[in-house]
Amino acid sequence: MKVKVGDNVNNGTKIAKVDNTSKLKIQIPFNEADAQGIKKGDTAKLTMATSYDSLYGTVTNVASATSTSASHSIVRYVTISVTNPGALTEGERASAVINNIA
Repeated sequence: MKVKVGDNVNNGTKIAKVDNTSKLKIQIPFNEADAQGIKKGDTAKLTMATSYDSLYGTVTNVASATSTSASHSIVRYVTISVTNPGALTEGERASAVINNIA
């Protein structure tokens, strides 16, 4: 909170930011050829990088454009929506398997 009890604020002044983290989205790069076997609505198994916990989510988008990864591979980013069990925070890292494609 940016204010305390008893403070006066002007109309329109931002006093707090409320985040809804019950659903999170993660973007994971897949090899361009492999991404052709992934479609919106597919189930994804996510493995969290730090805890190795597994979660299941749903593919919400497969990028139509390709990108070049840091290792110079041609990839398509796949967006996965996952229900947060409560412990996930923004910035978490994960790997994913979709239709036996990792």
